[in-house]
Amino acid sequence: MMLSLSWLDGLITGSMEKQHLLLPAWWELTATITLMVLILSWYHKDSNTRQFRRTPWLTMAILGVAIFGIPYYLIRSRPAGKKWRALGGLTVFTGLFFSVSFIGEAMARWLL
Repeated sequence: MMLSLSWLDGLITGSMEKQHLLLPAWWELTATITLMVLILSWYHKDSNTRQFRRTPWLTMAILGVAIFGIPYYLIRSRPAGKKWRALGGLTVFTGLFFSVSFIGEAMARWLL
C-alpha cells in the first residue's frame, strides 16, 4: 500500500512538474495523512504482534520524526541478533519507496 502511494505521488508530481504547475495543497495533505495512517497501522500491528508496549512519546516520534523514531522502535522491539536485520530491511524498504516514487515521476514525464 505504501509503495502504491509512493508511485502515485511520483506520478502526480511528475505530471504537474511537466506542465509547470504546483502540486495542489489537497493532494499533498491527502498523501501525507494517508502515509501517516499507513505507518501508524504498521506500528500498531507490529507492536501487538511482538507484544511491545507502545508509549505516547514513541508514537509521536514515529509520526513526527520518523527518520529517528522508526529505527529506535525497531531496535527496541527486536530481540538480540535481529536488530541489524530489521534496520537493513528498513533501509531497503526506504530505498524502494523513493525509487518507486522516482519511477512514477519518470513515467509521468515520459507519458505527457
